[in-house]
Formats: sequence, structure tokens, C-alpha cells
Amino acid sequence: MRDNMPPRRVDQPEPGLFRCRLVRRGPWVPAAIRHEAGLWWAELNGERLEAAADPAHAPKVFEIWLSGHVIDRAEYEHMQRVRGFAERYAPAHPGAKPREPIVLAQLPPVY
Repeated sequence: MRDNMPPRRVDQPEPGLFRCRLVRRGPWVPAAIRHEAGLWWAELNGERLEAAADPAHAPKVFEIWLSGHVIDRAEYEHMQRVRGFAERYAPAHPGAKPREPIVLAQLPPVY
């Protein structure tokens, strides 16, 4: 968590933008917790998950809240663009396979 931010209450999720990993050592993916019209839901790697009136019953809301890293809108939008680009044009890019761990020895060399 960033130094200038107050600590989060683990029992009270708040809407916001985050980055998290879907698997251990996997790439960072964009995530969001939304709360509108009395409903809570999560958006994870571009996918909107089921909404519920209680955040404890909305899939992934508490997982993102507890393990996600808070980010700003610019970083969230950049991660969304990288994800979309990787899926379309660079299937070997780690961002195109968010459910696979990144193995540094298997990445191509950078010149």
C-alpha cells in the first residue's frame, strides 16, 4: 500500500481501482470494485462479475479488496489497453495469459 494512504478496514470494502494477480507469479491485471444503486460487483481483467446487495456475496469483491493494490485511473486504463493489445497482437506476451505464472527463463531475450 502506498505510504500516503490511510490503512484500509478489511471488513468494509470501498469502491476503487486496483491491480492484482490471478495466479501466483502471474502478470498484474486491472481490477475494480464498483458500488452503484445499492449493488456491489467486481470487474476483473475486463470481465464484470455478478452483482449483489451485500459485498460479501459479490464474487471477488473481498479478494480484490484484501489483496489488490490501489492504483489511479491512468494506470487502470493503461493496464486495460495493454491487456487488449496483448490478447489481439501479442499472444506470447505475459499479459495475454493472466492465469499462467511468468517464468523468466522462458521469456525471450531483450536486446
